[in-house]
Amino acid sequence: MIDYEAEGQTFFVGAQKNNIVWLFSTNGFRVVSFNLDTLQCEKYEVDVELKELMDCYIEEDKVYLSMRNGCVYVWDLNTFKLSLIRKSKEDEQVGTIVVTEKNIILFPAMGKDIILIDRNNHQRTTYSDYPKGFRYQINERKYRGYCENMNYIFLAMRSANHILQIDKKTGKLTWKKPVIPDDYELKKETLKMWKRQLTETQLSGKDFIQLIYEKEKEEMSLEEIRIGEKIWNAVN
Repeated sequence: MIDYEAEGQTFFVGAQKNNIVWLFSTNGFRVVSFNLDTLQCEKYEVDVELKELMDCYIEEDKVYLSMRNGCVYVWDLNTFKLSLIRKSKEDEQVGTIVVTEKNIILFPAMGKDIILIDRNNHQRTTYSDYPKGFRYQINERKYRGYCENMNYIFLAMRSANHILQIDKKTGKLTWKKPVIPDDYELKKETLKMWKRQLTETQLSGKDFIQLIYEKEKEEMSLEEIRIGEKIWNAVN
C-alpha cells in the first residue's frame, strides 16, 4: 500500500519494465510510474483521455494500449509521450492486445472478431482461420491473460474450447485443442490433493473407495513384480 492521491481516477491496466511499474488511467488523462526500489511515484499528464482503456502490452521501450472501441495508442518509455497509431472507424469492442514483430493483434471483448494490424502499413485484416469446432462459451472478454516463452505467446482458454499459440516473430496464430481427461482421471488427480480437506461434491465416497481399490491393486501388482525379480536374481 502506498499513499497516492488518484483524484477519482481508476488504474487497473499496467506493465512492468525493469524496476518500474507503469499504470494507465482508465478514466482520466494521467500515466503514473511506480519505482519498486524507492517506492516513489511520478505523474505524467497526457492530451487524450484514456477512456475505456482495456489492456496493454509492453515491448522493449514502448507500451501498446488498446481501447474498447479499437483505437491503439503507444506510450514511449523514453520520451514519455502518447501517440495514436490506429484509429478505429467503428466501435469494435476489443479487449486484450498482443504485439509481435509482424503485427498488432486485438482480441474481442464483447466484439466477435480477432483483428490483425500489420505493423508496416497498418493494414487491418479480420482473422478467419478458426479451427473446426471452435466456439466461444460466453459473450464477453473472451480472452484475458497470457503466458509466454522465448518463441510463443499463449492466450488463456477463458471462454473458448481451444488454446491459442502466437508466434512472436511471424505473428502466426495456431490453435491447440487440449486433451480433456476423463472422469476417472479427474477423480484420480483430486485424490492426490491429500493436503487439504475434500468435500463430497469433489469426490464422492463411492469414487473414493473405488480409487483406493485401484491404487491397492496397482501397488500389489508392483509388489508381485518385485518378488519375481528377487526370485530371478536368486536363481542367477
